[in-house]
Amino acid sequence: MPVELYFATRRVYQPDEVIQLAHSPHLANAHPDWHVMEDAFEAARPAALHSRKTSRYACSTIEDCLTYYAAQPGGHVRRIYKVLMEDPTSVPMALAGRGLHHSANPAILAEIATEYWTKERHEWEYLEYLAPQMKVVAVHGVGLLSATHDIILLL
Repeated sequence: MPVELYFATRRVYQPDEVIQLAHSPHLANAHPDWHVMEDAFEAARPAALHSRKTSRYACSTIEDCLTYYAAQPGGHVRRIYKVLMEDPTSVPMALAGRGLHHSANPAILAEIATEYWTKERHEWEYLEYLAPQMKVVAVHGVGLLSATHDIILLL
């Protein structure tokens, strides 16, 4: 079932465009600790759920997109798109950071990875959504995070 979500990026896309990962691995230049975390998460992933390694990510709200992307390198201005994902996997994004923090402790990392996929220990409020592709429904505007971390949306 398609789910309507939001995606923020510096790239320009057009309505009806399908967004997928490039053919080259998107983690090729990642820090070795990131690879350790991704491998542990992949090992814990139930077969029916989308892999982090082959998925695009989206958020349920514009605010979640801007909050997440404002912390990423490369500036604070992002184009906001309304997208459709087919049967996305919902996961608590915060646990990816926790997994990275514990990449040197396999037992803790395995517990974090299991919770990431199952969401059994906590009722997570902020989820990100994963699927191999998403289709742009509409260009929703341009958003930015101000110096005081207020979200500003320019339509």
